Amino acid sequence: MAAIQGRGGTQHLDWRIADQFNSRQSGKMNGWSNSIYFDLSLRAGIIRKKSSMTAETKIEDAMCDPQFYGSTTATIKRLETHVSWVFLAGQWAYKIKKAVANSFLDYGTLEKRKFFCEAELAINKRWAPEIYDSVVPIFHSSYGFNLTDGEIVEYAIRMREFPQSALLLKMIEAEELSSAHVEMLGRELAT
Repeated sequence: MAAIQGRGGTQHLDWRIADQFNSRQSGKMNGWSNSIYFDLSLRAGIIRKKSSMTAETKIEDAMCDPQFYGSTTATIKRLETHVSWVFLAGQWAYKIKKAVANSFLDYGTLEKRKFFCEAELAINKRWAPEIYDSVVPIFHSSYGFNLTDGEIVEYAIRMREFPQSALLLKMIEAEELSSAHVEMLGRELAT
């Protein structure tokens, strides 16, 4: 799986493809790449940080707790992109979309985030069926956020966690990327 280092941190190639698709689906892209819009929006200061504790922040905090997953995972690693969070939880990784709406995409409602999670899953299952599993609801009940019961308050893409050393950037840094890898990636993208 490929990754690109940018201002917002390491971005997986498949996430960028899905985010580009998502933006086109909402009628905002007009053929520009998501990374170009992201860079321009950062320079223009369009992306705003939330200062208050929101439901989104509470979900993010809950997903950093191993008990959220009901597993014996000792630690959870959180990664952040400009439009999502990914939580590495042992066997599984969960990606949730941030509730953002701006000039190039709109994840502003739960329904839109569910739609774009499902669209991303459909696209990326084609590229990495061994990694992309399903879209799962995140619930809230009297005992907090969980993956089993209560009111649906968010959706996440569930993926099989893979070694971070398999990221394109890590392979480049370790001088393990060959021309065969690049050719294979080019062929896959061209089909």
